[in-house]
Amino acid sequence: QARARGKFRVEGREGLMQDFDVVHVKFNV
Repeated sequence: QARARGKFRVEGREGLMQDFDVVHVKFNV
């Protein structure tokens, strides 16, 4: 679930924050 939410949030936010969000999501998992 965290991955799906992270991906959705990333898409909503800018592309720059995408990398940061993805890293955070991966670390959280």
